[in-house]
Amino acid sequence: MKKAIFILIIFGGVLMLQQSQEQGPGFINVNGKQFIRDGKPYYFLGTNFWYGMNLGSSGQGGDRDRLLRELDHLKKIGALKADYEAGIYSKVDIANKHGISAVTLWRYASKGKWSYGKMREEVLESLSQAAIERLSKLTESVIEEHVLLLSDIRRKMIALNDPKEVKRYSSQVDALLKCIKGERTALGLPNHIVGMSTFGNVVEGV
Repeated sequence: MKKAIFILIIFGGVLMLQQSQEQGPGFINVNGKQFIRDGKPYYFLGTNFWYGMNLGSSGQGGDRDRLLRELDHLKKIGALKADYEAGIYSKVDIANKHGISAVTLWRYASKGKWSYGKMREEVLESLSQAAIERLSKLTESVIEEHVLLLSDIRRKMIALNDPKEVKRYSSQVDALLKCIKGERTALGLPNHIVGMSTFGNVVEGV
């Protein structure tokens, strides 16, 4: 009887372990000494800062100035590690950026077992996506601005009656169109504007 109960307990434990390993997206598993979430290494901070709550206390043992210094230090180390594992800059450049020597950087990396450049692909992909989004927003803004400028030019030139005023204003328009053309070229937009001509009170974009 005891043997049967023991076997059932073991069997139940195996089933629970298997179920925990087959949880859905976002569930944290363990692979050796590494936490894993959705097939990628998972990290979290704060487990070794158990005394932080004591430093933040206003009672005995409290030292909020030290707490702030240590939190600032942790923040700097986190930024240093992020740059190191991103691997976008050389190790010397990373050390210079953070105001430390290359030897100090090496000590931090060795102690924390940082891997230089291990996050490079993810970082580059993120930067590329961010750049694409910024370029898209900039393009939309520039196109809208160009439409408003050209509409304003058309309205003003239609109102002109004096040929001299038309000629003077046309030279200003030509300069503006060159700027518009340069912006569109820089953004890779179709660029067919070569000038503005007037026929009486009618303005045509070419």
